[in-house]
Amino acid sequence: MFELKQKQEVLHSLLSLHGVAQHFGVTDAMIKIRASWLRDMGVPVGWQIQGTRAWLFLPEDLELLRPEPRGRTKKEISAP
Repeated sequence: MFELKQKQEVLHSLLSLHGVAQHFGVTDAMIKIRASWLRDMGVPVGWQIQGTRAWLFLPEDLELLRPEPRGRTKKEISAP
């Protein structure tokens, strides 16, 4: 069993869906879609709080939730 201090440390380290989105500079929806996709693929990432739309993540989940790099920029495409 966790001791009280360990439980408090874990609770204080949790990140909200919005917090993760801000960390990466993307929308909440983008993180929610990625988290749902990972869960569907069998990757245990975060928790969706039952009966709500809220998600919570551990700091260890950040690397899994990192958005994929986008394709080439318009500038790269138009360069000769």
